[in-house]
Parts: sequence; C-alpha cells; structure tokens
Amino acid sequence: MFYLFEFYCIIFTAIAVSLPLESSSSSGLLFWSAEQPKLLKTSKRHTKLVCLRLYTQRKFQGTWSDICSSNEVLLVQSIFNTRSVCAPQGKWPDSNNYWLLFERPYFIGSYVMLAPNDCVRKLQSSLSTVGSVLKCTSSGLKISCLYPPKPWLGFGSFGQTELEYQAQEVESVKSEIGASWPR
Repeated sequence: MFYLFEFYCIIFTAIAVSLPLESSSSSGLLFWSAEQPKLLKTSKRHTKLVCLRLYTQRKFQGTWSDICSSNEVLLVQSIFNTRSVCAPQGKWPDSNNYWLLFERPYFIGSYVMLAPNDCVRKLQSSLSTVGSVLKCTSSGLKISCLYPPKPWLGFGSFGQTELEYQAQEVESVKSEIGASWPR
C-alpha cells in the first residue's frame, strides 16, 4: 500500500548523483502480513534492495530495472511497462528514503509515494504510467527531495508557463505532505 506519511515537510532542491541503471529478470514472491493486512511485506529475496525496483509484470515478475536516484524522464520501456514496484528498506533508523512515482515526465501529474520496504503488486490500479521518479530523504521531521541538476531544464522545449506550472505542482505536493502532519 502506498500513502502519505504524517510528517512536517521541508523540500529543497539538491543535486542528485546519477547511478547506473541495472536490469535483470526476477520472479520474487511476496506475501501479505497478518499484522498489517494493507501493507505488502517482501520476502527475504527483496530485503537486499538498495534502489527502487520497477518490474515489467504484475506481482513482481518479469524483467526489472533499478532506479537509484531521481529521474525526470524514464526510458520508454519503463514509462509504459512498469506493472509493479518495490522500494528498498531503510538503512538508518533516523533517516529513510521515500519515492514519489509521477505519472508524467518532469514530476508532473498524479503520483504515488512509497515508504521504505513498500511494494505495489498492481501499479496500474493507481498510475497508468510511470514517467518520472523523485527520491526524497527524511531525517527527523524534515524531508528533502533530490532533484536532478538544473541543466536538464535546457534540454526540454519548455516555456516559462510550463516551468511555472511545474513549480506549482511541486508546491502542491509539498502542501499535501505538510498538511498530513498533525500539529
């Protein structure tokens, strides 16, 4: 299950380090937890994930790709063929990575937020495509999202209006996350 976590949000722009994209085949199995019936728990096979894993088939089957940092435009194979997804588990008790999967490139459109160790068996029930991925890190009550370096803006054919729209979308996401924190 995916959901917005209740925490105070401060989002700032930072430069993300791009790591190579890995791909392979896998047929890992998942099971439902009796204690938390709405959350998927991974089998031991998924406990070693260090990056977000996108699968081409539902139920974590088929070819997979690992996304290790924010990516504003996924490869066409990932955009239209992502059917299930798993987030890596947190490494540190006081810091966690959260992943926002956007329906369109450049962090626009509907999105899903995954917490550490979250998995979604049938992503198409929430998003028709995965066009971009934003990696965010929380530390205490602060969350920081790592955007790719600014030169990527120059490669798109975006006018000032489109860039302002994207900025409004980011502010909207920040507001939604911040509003979920009990005061």
